[in-house]
Amino acid sequence: MKPFNLFCIDNHGVDKAEFFEAKLENTFLDLVKSHYPFLDFSEIKVVGKTNLNSKNYKIGDYYLKVLSNLETPTSLTSNILLTEILKKNSIPCVDFVKNKDGNLFTQVNGDYFFIQEYFSDEFYSGDEEQFIQCLSLVEDLISVNFQLESIVKRSMYLNWNPEEEFKKIEVEILKRKSKDELEIFVAENLEFFKLQIEKISSRASEISIPTTEISHVDIHPHNLLFKDGNLKALIDLDGFSRGSCLHSYSFGIFKLARKSISKNRMTIQKAIEVMGNYSFKPSLLSIETELTRRILIILNLHYLQDNSEWNQDLLKHFYGIFEARELFHN
Repeated sequence: MKPFNLFCIDNHGVDKAEFFEAKLENTFLDLVKSHYPFLDFSEIKVVGKTNLNSKNYKIGDYYLKVLSNLETPTSLTSNILLTEILKKNSIPCVDFVKNKDGNLFTQVNGDYFFIQEYFSDEFYSGDEEQFIQCLSLVEDLISVNFQLESIVKRSMYLNWNPEEEFKKIEVEILKRKSKDELEIFVAENLEFFKLQIEKISSRASEISIPTTEISHVDIHPHNLLFKDGNLKALIDLDGFSRGSCLHSYSFGIFKLARKSISKNRMTIQKAIEVMGNYSFKPSLLSIETELTRRILIILNLHYLQDNSEWNQDLLKHFYGIFEARELFHN
């Protein structure tokens, strides 16, 4: 596997969204025009990567998201309600824009689509002032988390048992004779993985029980939009889940601090100093637990499902444990 240096630039190192020229099929284009006649269709671009279940477009000054294979619009209606509550509490997020019939989303032939204002393509860059704004955001999110309880039902960590999961994976690890790069790396570090699983088991048992706390479990540089240096929106509201605020936001702050350091926009010492000014204190054990959980997902996919889609992230999460120890050793 490729060498990995601590605090090297990773996939969150990009500071701006990527756009690609796109053409909508005439039938779908006519459909969107009929519901949103005020859009400027002279320039249409795909935003970032697409997948089987969603497509994202920039159409003029608006963002169009198309969701496929949704059985019900529950998650969509939840996001609309979340947006309303967050904005009432001065937490920046992106408004949904009504279609010509006054609805905030449109359903056609099993697909759902909606538009939002697209006011920025700038992600969290990692400079000190932006880091300060994000730390304030985390404290604001913690203060409103119980207002979200009636809306968010998903539990991300429920009944998670890392020891049982790793036992199944270890059987496959020991079976393999001819090994690819990932398998060689895993075999060489097997004792470390065992010790890490043992270390985080107590934290895993704490976060896998039902909770009324609501947190955004995927705070990272590309889910925070800025304009002229000011935080404009927290996006990907599907990231809200029932789960420990300490756990989720510790990991989120780690990812933000990591980018700041990797881009040479703050030193480790400066990041520690800035974090010291806030009442929320990230937990090293929580960060290591989340990194280990993500490692287990990759190993499970690779060894038990013959899926190598996330193999490239193994080193990032593995060395992230050592980065977190350097940042949060106190």
